[in-house]
Amino acid sequence: MSEMKSEIPKGAISAKGNKIKARLAQIEKLDDEEKSGSFNIAVILGGSWEPRKEGERLELSVNSKLRALAGGVLASEGKVSEIIFTGGKTAGVENPSEAQAMADFLKLNFPNLKVPVELDSESFDTIENAKFVKKIVDKVDLAKVLVVTNDFHLARTLAIFDHVGMSVDAISAESILLKTYHWHQTEKSGKVNHYPYKRFIERHLKSGEMKKKRIVEVGLRAITKIDPEGKLLTALAKKLRHGDETKKD
Repeated sequence: MSEMKSEIPKGAISAKGNKIKARLAQIEKLDDEEKSGSFNIAVILGGSWEPRKEGERLELSVNSKLRALAGGVLASEGKVSEIIFTGGKTAGVENPSEAQAMADFLKLNFPNLKVPVELDSESFDTIENAKFVKKIVDKVDLAKVLVVTNDFHLARTLAIFDHVGMSVDAISAESILLKTYHWHQTEKSGKVNHYPYKRFIERHLKSGEMKKKRIVEVGLRAITKIDPEGKLLTALAKKLRHGDETKKD
């Protein structure tokens, strides 16, 4: 992949305290340290798989791929020094975990990237992701953690990591990739494409799938407030995602 340059993490938001709405409202108002600073660890949350019929090949969802690509951009620019991929075998025990599949996708798209990669291949939902990551981060002195997910999932992600007692920053994969800049001269037209992901991301954010995700998130955030430990959602996720069920929160 060509060398990339971008202004990251301009779209990041902090997860400190309980004022989630206030942090979301200030998504573009970061101090200079956050704009120019780096993070010890990037946590890439699993985004599940593409829906498939029996006999069809298992493939990561678009959201999972965007999150993995965003992690690659952050690492290639020196913004993070370690990556943790999270996500268990949500497509059945006979298939790879989401974490492993995203790590493989990262390697495919960033073959020369040299950063430590750790996998959480046991978690089935975001609260399990957060608890697993906390165990790792608690062993690291002065860890500064950036969680990468999709824009529809940011608010609940912040609330969950807050609940497990982790001070993190969070950023959407879309905001990273929209600002990703690299030189690419096409063979046919000879034109330079400075922002290779921009058009796709803009279409993706307006898609029917993303609109449905945002509606579902409203309900999931309500459940999270009632059940902050996530026992209900975790039990439901483990039941639904065992075998061929591939939907992901």
